[in-house]
Amino acid sequence: MDGSVYIACANNNRIQKWQTNATFGITIAGNLNGIAGQTPYL
Repeated sequence: MDGSVYIACANNNRIQKWQTNATFGITIAGNLNGIAGQTPYL
């Protein structure tokens, strides 16, 4: 394990990975713009 935390954000329709000591999350699934109904990576 690398200590990362995965956040599922229903309001933005995405899953983000936050690494230890990160200042921003990396979108790994879902819509980069957070538009409901559009999830090209899921």
